[in-house]
Amino acid sequence: MLIRLSEQVEIVARTRLSERLAAISDPPCGIIRTLAKDQNIAVALPVLTDCELDDDTLTEVAKTNGQGHLEAIARRASVSEPVTEILTERGNKTVLLSVLDNPGARFCERSYFHIAERGGGDPDLAARIWRRNDVPRHHLVRLFIEASDAARIKLEGIDPKRGKLIREVIAGISQEMQGKARGDSRDYQLAIEAIKLRARVRRRAKVAGMPTLPDRADLNQH
Repeated sequence: MLIRLSEQVEIVARTRLSERLAAISDPPCGIIRTLAKDQNIAVALPVLTDCELDDDTLTEVAKTNGQGHLEAIARRASVSEPVTEILTERGNKTVLLSVLDNPGARFCERSYFHIAERGGGDPDLAARIWRRNDVPRHHLVRLFIEASDAARIKLEGIDPKRGKLIREVIAGISQEMQGKARGDSRDYQLAIEAIKLRARVRRRAKVAGMPTLPDRADLNQH
């Protein structure tokens, strides 16, 4: 009982220290890093959210701690590409929503791949991805194709111009496949199935450690 009480007192003391240091402009770096790595999220939260921390520390915390730590990192004023990559790999839906809502978060190609893959089956994530202006077009195409019909209608309602553009890209792929420019609904469905097949092949090749062909250059343009 006394040992447990002592542990609780220590947690409270560390939490108060973390809150106080997070509120000052130039806290001692060593102590801040130690508090950020604390396994108790109540202790780590203030410094993870508000204090200046190097990417090595944030990466270590993101790789070795739970979802509460990941969410705190996702809410920082800025999140670099290496850190965001870990968040999109390990984070649950709450973490992904937080980092997608963060205008200071930067995403690498691998991070875009992760969020597009998970967003196709989740309307909430899909909507957050769709609202960001920094997602490459080929990932938006993949997201649009993987989404349900209801989710596609929702996405087009959020940004009709972007929805029209993505449909035109898919129609262009269909026309290229068919060798003619009919653009009817059958062509559109064929394009969807072809891109889904390509995505499955790329995923299997990735798992097997095999090289994959790059995406079309015109789909990589913003």
